[in-house]
Amino acid sequence: MPYINAAQISGNLGKDAETMTTKGGKTVTRFSIANTRKWEIDGKKHESTDWFRVAAWNSLSKFAGQLKKGDPVLIQGELRTGEYTDEAGVTRKMVEIKAQTILRIDYSKAAVAEQSDAAAQDDENPPF
Repeated sequence: MPYINAAQISGNLGKDAETMTTKGGKTVTRFSIANTRKWEIDGKKHESTDWFRVAAWNSLSKFAGQLKKGDPVLIQGELRTGEYTDEAGVTRKMVEIKAQTILRIDYSKAAVAEQSDAAAQDDENPPF
């Protein structure tokens, strides 16, 4: 049975992308994007923001290195898990998206579409 590991997230960069070179000589650019959902229940507006870590390797890293805080992007890739040790010496687990495609979104030229009834937020089941 084939397995699928796919992620597609859109959002805005929380800060400028940071590029580094690994000990093995590979280039990686990392950044985080915020994805905010908004909904309304009984006339009261709500919103919730999720943050996603993204890593762009090698040739894609060069493009990603040009991204700045606030840039709207669409990321397609796969989820990766790993561990690192923080400044206090504590081992932490993390999940990040290994980008395969990065699209910078230009909302001034993007077509706006209404959300379909099937995809509309159900007031009985807000996104958590």
